Amino acid sequence: MHVQMFASRARIQFKDVRRIRGELGYVVLLAADEDPVLLKQLCLEAEREHPLSPYWDLDVFDGNGEKIARSQLEKPPRRCFLCEAPAKRCAFLQLHPPSILQLKIKQDILAYGRMTPFPRATLSGGGNSEWEKIEDMSM
Repeated sequence: MHVQMFASRARIQFKDVRRIRGELGYVVLLAADEDPVLLKQLCLEAEREHPLSPYWDLDVFDGNGEKIARSQLEKPPRRCFLCEAPAKRCAFLQLHPPSILQLKIKQDILAYGRMTPFPRATLSGGGNSEWEKIEDMSM
Protein backbone atom coordinates (compact mmCIF):
# COMPACT_ATOMS: atom_id res chain seq x y z
CA MET A 1 0.00 0.00 0.00
CA HIS A 2 1.38 3.37 -1.00
CA VAL A 3 0.33 5.20 2.17
CA GLN A 4 2.46 2.74 4.12
CA MET A 5 5.38 3.55 1.82
CA PHE A 6 4.99 7.26 2.54
CA ALA A 7 4.61 6.55 6.23
CA SER A 8 7.83 4.56 6.28
CA ARG A 9 9.61 7.54 4.73
CA ALA A 10 8.39 9.60 7.69
CA ARG A 11 9.32 6.79 10.08
CA ILE A 12 5.72 6.20 11.13
CA GLN A 13 4.91 2.79 12.55
CA PHE A 14 1.39 1.42 12.24
CA LYS A 15 0.32 -0.53 15.27
CA ASP A 16 -2.55 -2.23 13.43
CA VAL A 17 -3.30 -2.83 9.75
CA ARG A 18 -6.52 -4.48 8.62
CA ARG A 19 -7.68 -5.13 5.08
CA ILE A 20 -11.40 -5.81 4.78
CA ARG A 21 -13.28 -6.71 1.61
CA GLY A 22 -16.59 -4.89 1.74
CA GLU A 23 -19.57 -4.56 -0.56
CA LEU A 24 -17.92 -1.75 -2.53
CA GLY A 25 -14.38 -3.10 -2.53
CA TYR A 26 -11.49 -3.15 -0.13
CA VAL A 27 -11.15 -1.02 2.97
CA VAL A 28 -7.82 -0.75 4.72
CA LEU A 29 -7.77 0.41 8.32
CA LEU A 30 -4.48 1.66 9.71
CA ALA A 31 -3.88 2.65 13.32
CA ALA A 32 -0.91 4.71 14.48
CA ASP A 33 0.08 6.74 17.52
CA GLU A 34 0.97 9.75 15.38
CA ASP A 35 -0.25 13.25 14.68
CA PRO A 36 -3.41 12.80 12.57
CA VAL A 37 -2.64 15.97 10.60
CA LEU A 38 0.74 14.51 9.63
CA LEU A 39 -1.00 11.28 8.57
CA LYS A 40 -3.49 13.23 6.46
CA GLN A 41 -0.60 15.08 4.81
CA LEU A 42 0.98 11.71 3.97
CA CYS A 43 -2.31 10.56 2.45
CA LEU A 44 -2.50 13.70 0.32
CA GLU A 45 1.10 13.14 -0.80
CA ALA A 46 0.22 9.58 -1.84
CA GLU A 47 -2.80 10.95 -3.75
CA ARG A 48 -0.59 13.41 -5.65
CA GLU A 49 1.98 10.81 -6.64
CA HIS A 50 0.02 7.70 -7.63
CA PRO A 51 -1.83 7.48 -10.98
CA LEU A 52 -4.70 5.43 -9.52
CA SER A 53 -5.24 7.71 -6.52
CA PRO A 54 -8.45 9.28 -7.89
CA TYR A 55 -10.09 5.98 -6.92
CA TRP A 56 -8.82 5.97 -3.36
CA ASP A 57 -10.71 7.41 -0.44
CA LEU A 58 -8.13 8.11 2.26
CA ASP A 59 -9.76 9.30 5.47
CA VAL A 60 -7.87 10.05 8.68
CA PHE A 61 -9.51 10.26 12.09
CA ASP A 62 -8.02 11.54 15.31
CA GLY A 63 -8.14 9.75 18.66
CA ASN A 64 -11.65 11.12 19.30
CA GLY A 65 -13.00 9.77 16.02
CA GLU A 66 -13.10 13.20 14.36
CA LYS A 67 -12.28 13.23 10.65
CA ILE A 68 -9.33 15.33 9.50
CA ALA A 69 -10.64 17.22 6.48
CA ARG A 70 -8.68 18.41 3.47
CA SER A 71 -9.95 21.89 4.22
CA GLN A 72 -8.20 21.82 7.62
CA LEU A 73 -4.96 21.61 5.66
CA GLU A 74 -6.14 24.36 3.31
CA LYS A 75 -6.40 21.88 0.44
CA PRO A 76 -9.11 22.12 -2.23
CA PRO A 77 -11.83 19.49 -2.44
CA ARG A 78 -11.18 16.39 -4.52
CA ARG A 79 -12.04 16.74 -8.20
CA CYS A 80 -14.19 14.38 -10.24
CA PHE A 81 -11.97 12.14 -12.35
CA LEU A 82 -14.31 12.62 -15.32
CA CYS A 83 -15.24 16.29 -15.40
CA GLU A 84 -13.03 18.05 -12.80
CA ALA A 85 -16.05 19.38 -10.86
CA PRO A 86 -16.00 18.83 -7.08
CA ALA A 87 -16.20 15.04 -6.68
CA LYS A 88 -18.74 15.20 -3.85
CA ARG A 89 -21.14 17.14 -6.09
CA CYS A 90 -20.90 14.62 -8.92
CA ALA A 91 -21.31 11.68 -6.52
CA PHE A 92 -24.23 13.22 -4.62
CA LEU A 93 -26.11 14.22 -7.78
CA GLN A 94 -25.07 11.02 -9.60
CA LEU A 95 -24.08 13.10 -12.62
CA HIS A 96 -22.23 10.33 -14.46
CA PRO A 97 -23.65 6.94 -15.46
CA PRO A 98 -22.02 4.03 -13.62
CA SER A 99 -21.03 2.42 -16.93
CA ILE A 100 -18.96 5.50 -17.87
CA LEU A 101 -17.33 5.59 -14.43
CA GLN A 102 -16.48 1.89 -14.67
CA LEU A 103 -15.04 2.30 -18.15
CA LYS A 104 -12.79 5.17 -17.02
CA ILE A 105 -11.58 3.17 -14.02
CA LYS A 106 -10.87 0.11 -16.15
CA GLN A 107 -9.02 2.19 -18.73
CA ASP A 108 -6.87 3.77 -16.03
CA ILE A 109 -6.12 0.39 -14.47
CA LEU A 110 -5.14 -0.94 -17.87
CA ALA A 111 -2.88 2.06 -18.51
CA TYR A 112 -1.29 1.61 -15.08
CA GLY A 113 -0.78 -2.08 -15.82
CA ARG A 114 1.09 -1.14 -18.98
CA MET A 115 3.35 1.21 -17.01
CA THR A 116 4.20 -1.22 -14.20
CA PRO A 117 4.68 -4.92 -13.62
CA PHE A 118 1.00 -5.63 -12.98
CA PRO A 119 -0.22 -9.23 -13.16
CA ARG A 120 -2.97 -9.49 -15.77
CA ALA A 121 -4.94 -12.00 -13.71
CA THR A 122 -5.22 -9.55 -10.80
CA LEU A 123 -8.21 -7.72 -12.27
CA SER A 124 -10.56 -10.65 -12.68
CA GLY A 125 -8.85 -13.21 -10.49
CA GLY A 126 -8.62 -15.51 -13.49
CA GLY A 127 -7.50 -15.49 -17.08
CA ASN A 128 -7.07 -12.67 -19.53
CA SER A 129 -10.68 -12.41 -20.80
CA GLU A 130 -11.47 -9.41 -18.57
CA TRP A 131 -8.33 -7.63 -19.76
CA GLU A 132 -9.28 -8.30 -23.37
CA LYS A 133 -12.72 -6.73 -22.76
CA ILE A 134 -11.06 -3.66 -21.24
CA GLU A 135 -8.62 -3.39 -24.11
CA ASP A 136 -11.54 -3.57 -26.58
CA MET A 137 -13.43 -0.85 -24.68
CA SER A 138 -10.44 1.47 -24.55
CA MET A 139 -9.84 1.49 -28.30
